[in-house]
Amino acid sequence: MIIADIFEVRKTGSKIIIGFTNPDAEFPMQSGPEAYQQLVELVQQHECKVLVFDIRDIRMLPSSMLGLIASMSKHVEDLYLYNPTDDVREVVEVTKLDQLMELYDGDP
Repeated sequence: MIIADIFEVRKTGSKIIIGFTNPDAEFPMQSGPEAYQQLVELVQQHECKVLVFDIRDIRMLPSSMLGLIASMSKHVEDLYLYNPTDDVREVVEVTKLDQLMELYDGDP
């Protein structure tokens, strides 16, 4: 299962918080569609309304991962990206992805 290899998942009510198991690992692009499907199933199974990606300690977020995160906005009411680096924050803002997700610093 791709999710278990890449993500650390915590559930609290209708909120799911997703972190990364290894912040230094590279996201395998070929895993994108399978990871997306597994995240959609997770969200649906737990009737998730709020999805949080905590990307603390992630220095660079590949566009494929950023796209995966942004695509989850169709499946939840609220999508949050916590603790982006300045570079990631800039990319999110320049690409207007901040219209799909809110950016925060701190603990989710």
